[in-house]
Amino acid sequence: MVQRLAKGVLPPNTQIQKDAITAMSKGATVFVSCIADKANEITLTSNRKTISPNAVLDALAGCEFADFLPRVEAELKRFNEIATAKRNEYRRKVKEKETETTGADADATMDDAAAAAAAAAAAATVDAAPG
Repeated sequence: MVQRLAKGVLPPNTQIQKDAITAMSKGATVFVSCIADKANEITLTSNRKTISPNAVLDALAGCEFADFLPRVEAELKRFNEIATAKRNEYRRKVKEKETETTGADADATMDDAAAAAAAAAAAATVDAAPG
């Protein structure tokens, strides 16, 4: 995954040595550990138990990575917008399916009622016929 991320920001045909990928991976691990620890401290100081996105942003600033804040905030906003759109689309599809199912059930109920009325009329006709 680190290699894919690195290649995504580098010019085409750039080669990365295997040891460089390992160094990036280890660096990412240290970075995430540092930010997670600082975010946990911020969370505990606020008498909360769950690390929030704001705690992570504060941790970035507290670990002297404030230069990353605009990009991280933009990516977080973009992620939330995409997640919200997916959630709304899913809810819309579920609602449409419920509407279709309810409509189909109503049609089936009307068909059943019409069939029952026709059967009752036929039976009445047979009973009323001279015999």
